[in-house]
Amino acid sequence: MANRIISGDGLKIYLHQENAPGTITDSFDRPRNNGTDLAFDGTNLISADYIYNTESKIYIHSGITSTISTSFVSTYWPVYGLTYDTKKNRLISCSETTGYIHSGVTSTIISTFTLTDNKVKGLAFDGDNLISVQYGSRKIRYHVDVGELIYDSFFTTEAAQGGLAFDGNNVYTNEGVSPYYVRKYDYSTKSLLASYNVGLRAGLTWEYGSDVTAKVITKSVSTNYDTTTITAFGLISSIGSANCTVRGFKYGLTETDTWSISEGGSFGVGQYALTITGLDPDTTYYIRAFVANEYGIFYGDYISFKPKMVGFSYGLYEESNSPTICFYLSEDDGRTWGLKHGPYTTDQADIEITKLLVQGSGKKKIKFTTDTITGISASVMCKVNIKRSERK
Repeated sequence: MANRIISGDGLKIYLHQENAPGTITDSFDRPRNNGTDLAFDGTNLISADYIYNTESKIYIHSGITSTISTSFVSTYWPVYGLTYDTKKNRLISCSETTGYIHSGVTSTIISTFTLTDNKVKGLAFDGDNLISVQYGSRKIRYHVDVGELIYDSFFTTEAAQGGLAFDGNNVYTNEGVSPYYVRKYDYSTKSLLASYNVGLRAGLTWEYGSDVTAKVITKSVSTNYDTTTITAFGLISSIGSANCTVRGFKYGLTETDTWSISEGGSFGVGQYALTITGLDPDTTYYIRAFVANEYGIFYGDYISFKPKMVGFSYGLYEESNSPTICFYLSEDDGRTWGLKHGPYTTDQADIEITKLLVQGSGKKKIKFTTDTITGISASVMCKVNIKRSERK
């Protein structure tokens, strides 16, 4: 896979040269006429079109080819904008006034949101947030997550006809008036960087190559004895063509990122750990690892954890878990153990075992085991009564 612009008009899809957006190297026909926007899911091209006043259809291509793996009729008409949410692995589409969040890349719509302006013609995704472009107002808008709230915007040089792409640093849009330039804007400063005269009017996306994709795995969470603190572990399993510049974790009370912790630097493949404080005990959290490089942000899967209630004189008590303890006896200084006593099950802080009989003379050792969850402390105090038998 290459790192390049893919663009389209109503009839064809065009592949641009890597690092040269103004040069087209190949093209192929769309499945049918009236093509609109394009998207890329990391492996396959996704395209859309419509039949006027009848239906819109979305196509999942086999890689970057004209071959269609599957397709479905949209639940609304017309589909103007497409992008792929790499954060939650789902398709985002839109009409001129409404955004639609899909379940994966299927026709099932899980939620909708209102777009700020009408005549929306293109969508992109920056790794965290949606980007949209409106034809009427000539504005590119930066959304908060994937929703109707806008946190920033700027005017394009000319009206954007349909298509928006993000390469990790820059935003590209198709111009809606002759000679139909593709315009390149700096994502942060919003300044125009370049214009490419390619004569296209509908559809734009960025194909990012596998050599730029970093992969991160959410390994585990260790609950410390401090009930408000955990240590989270992540693993950068591959980095693509460049080291990661940020690594960390995002977490919340659902599989929606509310808080984050991270560190900056130059990071290669390997495990990392960060400590998260200020948590509520006995509350379920969802956490996932993430890394970033110059091409975008990449995420691991969510895992859940719950800081445990400890340190409040609960002894062996743990809510919804009644631990058991067992006692063992050794008569050879701990080399072997036998004479198991128990198990004794309790949900109380203090218990008394009245009969733990040890017979015979000589040195004895007693140990106990418990199945309490990590972070729950348990201890045993032994009171020994020695009874000397009478000799006759």
